[in-house]
Amino acid sequence: MGDETGHVRKTELSGITGESQQNGQDVECTDLKGRDNPTTPNGTPRAHPRTPKIVAISLAGILTGATLTAGAAATLWPTPDHTPRITTLREDEHPLDGKEHRSGLILFRPLGIRCHIEVITGTHLDYYPKGQLCRIRVAATMTGSTFATIDNRLHRLVLDNGTKTEIDWQVTQIKRQPAETEVAALGTTVYDLWFDIPRNAQPVRLELKAEPIQPEAAIPLPHGE
Repeated sequence: MGDETGHVRKTELSGITGESQQNGQDVECTDLKGRDNPTTPNGTPRAHPRTPKIVAISLAGILTGATLTAGAAATLWPTPDHTPRITTLREDEHPLDGKEHRSGLILFRPLGIRCHIEVITGTHLDYYPKGQLCRIRVAATMTGSTFATIDNRLHRLVLDNGTKTEIDWQVTQIKRQPAETEVAALGTTVYDLWFDIPRNAQPVRLELKAEPIQPEAAIPLPHGE
């Protein structure tokens, strides 16, 4: 029913009430339970105005969240063969072959190397090595059903003169890298190994061990790095 000014009385049924504008008149927008084919005063079918917009906004939010999640997973999540997809190299870092090398239940993958580093910046001051610093980024994957602890002090960098050097503990602390690394079951972790070697030395091989009793994974390094 309407009055002489053309206003239509608002109706509240089932606790759901709303208003919309049509042909210059206030038209009720209600969810009319039990009424067949509710219509507007001019006879056209009545539809709830909010539902399409709410559905569209909800779908857009879901799709946006799914896209962001998939992008992050594609960048860092391990592939079915436990290979982490890590493609970004840092400044002056040279890519390594990324092939898997096993020591016990751990699969090591060399990702990148940078040598000839003459100074690093710590929290409070700069640090100058005795010779040159070599930084090697590795990925470690645990293939067993329990977590593993890797003692990074077991690793050795083999030089062109046959000598072997272990990680530099002081530089490792300055750069906030672990002396021991825990890897979750079927998980992968990525970190840096820092070595202080003579200025004229050339690294030729990286030997990584999961545990003292395990054989090392021997990883050849390219010359000229």
